[in-house]
Formats: sequence, structure tokens, C-alpha cells
Amino acid sequence: MRSVARSFPRAAATWLTAAALATVATTAARADWLVTLEGARVETRGPWEVRGRMVVFTQPGGTLSSIRLSEVDLEASRAATDEAAAPPPAPAPAEAPPPPPPPVLKLTNADVGRGEPGLQGRQLLIERLRTAHRFKDVGMAMSLVSLHGTPPEVRDALRKQLEGLMEREIRSIDVVELEGGGKLEEVGEDGVTYRPTVPVTHQMVLDLVPDVENQQQTLTFYVGEQLGQFMIAGARPAGR
Repeated sequence: MRSVARSFPRAAATWLTAAALATVATTAARADWLVTLEGARVETRGPWEVRGRMVVFTQPGGTLSSIRLSEVDLEASRAATDEAAAPPPAPAPAEAPPPPPPPVLKLTNADVGRGEPGLQGRQLLIERLRTAHRFKDVGMAMSLVSLHGTPPEVRDALRKQLEGLMEREIRSIDVVELEGGGKLEEVGEDGVTYRPTVPVTHQMVLDLVPDVENQQQTLTFYVGEQLGQFMIAGARPAGR
């Protein structure tokens, strides 16, 4: 065993440098620490041991060394060794992601034509009629009409209205609630009472560009909900 004969202040630089270089080159099985009265910290390979007036330890590179007990702060050395042996602190929990922003538009069944027809149901009906008009497709437009129970003469009248619409320029289309927010139960025409094929709650109003003077500028259809869709109402004579 080699004893350090020189005083620690003169000898420390030599073997502290050697210990530091050995630490870089070699990974110790266990790292304990010695702390001098001057505050210097020395890493040891494995535990150090007090033997009489000396503290014996193994440098990280494997060299057996010693230092005067009078030059070592034993309490600080034990604390440094315990601190090094303690498991690292648990990482701080990750911050929870911020809550998503509130939806710009929240849709419910009422907005998609379920129950009371909503805004989306009305807009969908308008878009489908505009598409049929763009392609001059009377059959597509007729598919937007609830024809259940509609007699042939009413069906033909509706088709002629839509055929005429295909030849006109549409300025705007709007769907508005019936006045008072009620429902249309029946309507009279030429002495005949008709009932709508769907519960009518709204009117579709088309503003048309007149081609000639005194030409009709507004076309109106009754509309309501059927099987979750907003549709143009057909009509059947009351009692059928």
C-alpha cells in the first residue's frame, strides 16, 4: 500500500488529476466520495475506509491510495456518498395538454333535420335545389319533394313549376318559418282542401330575376321534415 507522505495541499493536485482522468476513462462499479476540509471532492472506486490516522481508498482507475484523516471531513464525505447513492429524483410529471378550444359550431340533432328542422337541414335543402338548378335536372329537383299520397294532377303541377324554375335565373333562396312559428295543416285551392304530405313549418322563398316585364319574381314552396330530412311538401286532397 502506498502512503501519501506529502501534505494534502501539495499532493492533492497530482492524485486528484489522476482520479479525474481515470473517471473519464473507466466507469466505477460504485462511486463513493471523500470531501476534504478545504472542500475538494474526490471520487473513489468503492467505499473508502478509515485506518488509524489514514483514510484508504481506491481511485477510479484502480490505484490504491490514502490521505491523512486530519485532512478529511468525514461527515461531509458520508453525506456526499449518500447523496450519490440516492436514486435520481423522479421526473416532474408532464404538464397536461391545454383543453381543446370550444367548438366554433356545435351541431345537435336539431341542426341536421332530426326532430325540429335546423339550420343545417334548411341549408342542405337549398344547396340541393341549387345543384338541380345548375344542371337543369328536373328529376333531381323532384326528388326533393315529398310525393307520398300526392295525386297525379298535383304531381304534374309541381313538375311544371320546377321545369319553369329551371329556365329562370335565381337571385336568392331562403327558408323561413311560417308566420307565428306554427304548422300548416291544410290549404284550399280552387274549392278543394289539400293537406301537406309533411308537417309544414317553413316556406322556401325563391327570388327570381324577371326575364320580361311583369313576370313573376317570387316562387314559394311549403317545406317541412320527413324521415329526418327537410323536404318540399307535396299535397293530397283532405280525406284521402
